[in-house]
Amino acid sequence: MSMPSKMRHRGSNAVALVLLLCAAYGLSGCPGKVAPQWRDEIMRQDADREPPAAVRAAQARVRREPTSADAHTALAALYAQQGLPGLALAEFQAALNYDPEYVPAILGCAGVAVDHGDVQRALRLYRRAVLVRPNHPLAHHNLAQIHLSRRDFAAAEEEFETATELDPRNKDVWLGLITACLQGGRPERALRYAEQALRLLGDLSEIHANCGAALEALGKYAEAEEHYRTALRVAPTDPLPMNNLAYLYASTGRKPAEALRLARQATALGPHNAAFLDTLGYVLYRQRRCRSAAATLEEAKSLRPSSGVVRYHLGLVREALGEANEAAAELRIAVRLEPNAPWARDAERRRRRQSSVASGQ
Repeated sequence: MSMPSKMRHRGSNAVALVLLLCAAYGLSGCPGKVAPQWRDEIMRQDADREPPAAVRAAQARVRREPTSADAHTALAALYAQQGLPGLALAEFQAALNYDPEYVPAILGCAGVAVDHGDVQRALRLYRRAVLVRPNHPLAHHNLAQIHLSRRDFAAAEEEFETATELDPRNKDVWLGLITACLQGGRPERALRYAEQALRLLGDLSEIHANCGAALEALGKYAEAEEHYRTALRVAPTDPLPMNNLAYLYASTGRKPAEALRLARQATALGPHNAAFLDTLGYVLYRQRRCRSAAATLEEAKSLRPSSGVVRYHLGLVREALGEANEAAAELRIAVRLEPNAPWARDAERRRRRQSSVASGQ
C-alpha cells in the first residue's frame, strides 16, 4: 500500500489547521490533546456544507460510540477523502485521545504531516507506529517512504525489506525496495529483489521495468531491453517501460526514431511526470535538437527542481547551445544535489570547463 492519498487543503481551514497541528504534536512531535475550540471552529467554518451520506453515517456512529477509536478514525478517513485535512486531523487525534496506541490514527496523523510538508514529525509518528505495532506492514512501508524522500537509502531499504517480509504479495513494497536500491547506487541488490518479486508475483510490467533499470545500470543493455519489451507486452500502455526503453536507446545511440516515439508516447500518457519529460529532453539533446530539449528540460525542472539528473541534462543542453554561464550553474547544482550519481564526475568536469569558458580563460 502507498502513503495516504494527497489531501487537498481548502482555504477556509488554513489558520485552524495550523493551530491544530501545533496543538496535536506539541514540542515532542508526538500526538497530544487537541484543544476542543479548534475542532469546534473548523466545524463552524464547514457548517454550511452538506456532508455526503457516508460522512453523516460516520458522524452518527461517533455520536453513538464517542469513545471508539475506530469510529473516530473512520470519520477522519472520510474527511480526508473530502479534502478536509483539519477535520480529519481532529478526528484522528480524538481517536488517539481514547487509544494512544491505535496505529491507524497514528498513521493518519502522520499522513497529514506528510501532506503538509512536515517530514520530521511524520518520521517520528511513523517510528512510533512501528514501535507500537512492529508487525504492521503499512507502518514499515510508510516509514521507508519517508527515509527514501530524505535520501537515506540504507534505512529505506531496511524498512521496505521488513514490509516485504510482512506482506510479501504487495507489489508496492517490492517496487519501493527496488527503487531504494537503484537510487542508492546498488543495482545488484535491486536486480536480486526484482527477480525475487517476479518469481513471487508473476509477470508485472512495473517489476520488469525496474528489473530492466537494474540491468541497464549494470551495463547489461541487451538484457535490459528484453525486460523493457516484456513489460510493454504485459502492459502496452504503461508509460514506465516506454520511458525506460527510450532512455536506453538514447544513451546507447541506438534506434533514434523509436526512442523519440517512445519518449513522446510516455509523456503523452504522463504529461506532468518530470522523469518522462527528462527522458524526452535527453532524447532530443542526443538528436541535436537542443532548443526543443532545453524547453522540455526546463519544464521537467519546474516540476522537480531537486532532481540532479534533470539539472545535469539541462547543463548538457546549455553547454551545447554555447551558454557557458547557464551550463556551469546547472551542472554545479546537479553535483550538489547528487554527488554520488554515476554522471557526477562528468558533470563536475564539464562544470569546470564551462566556468573557464564563462570567465574567458
